[in-house]
Amino acid sequence: RGTGGCGVALACDEAHARRAFEALQAPFSPDDEVAAAPLLQEYLAGEEWVVDTASRDGEHKAVALWRYSKGPANGAPFVYRYDELMPAAGETEARLVEYALGALEAVGWRWGPCHIELKQTSRGPALVEVNAGRCNGVSFASLTGPCIGYTQYDAAFASLADDDTAWRALPPLPPPSLRSSARLVKLVATRAGRLRRGR
Repeated sequence: RGTGGCGVALACDEAHARRAFEALQAPFSPDDEVAAAPLLQEYLAGEEWVVDTASRDGEHKAVALWRYSKGPANGAPFVYRYDELMPAAGETEARLVEYALGALEAVGWRWGPCHIELKQTSRGPALVEVNAGRCNGVSFASLTGPCIGYTQYDAAFASLADDDTAWRALPPLPPPSLRSSARLVKLVATRAGRLRRGR
């Protein structure tokens, strides 16, 4: 399951890497488990993007395209600022979608939703992770419905339904223009404590 960046660290040398590994030996919260197999990944410089998809018997459709804004905050290297719904309007977007659909082929994904995270690097698109079998969050669906006209949940249900009518009606790619703009903004606290009441 995804952790939304919890436990992700940027190691600049062996000492940083060792401290990050040791931090992963304890749960993030009382409900979490200890990371059984921490993952070491190359740091990819560039903008982070997401392609939300659905697949029916190996036919893949890109449902939505998102650009993430992350940066350092409160001592953490990658804190979410916002997620912006993007039209599939340019060459960069087309390359990202094509790469994401190729990743589905590479892992042999054939049925249901997938949430694919990528970085647009100086070398081109690079895979961060494939969240197979997972839709993007509920908050994302509340934005894609009004802006695109359907959601990843709609596409996922259509991909798994006996009747393929709804599936055939879905376009293969996100639209080149949106009905309106949308951003899911994260509020990042700069002070520790509890918010007891607003003014």
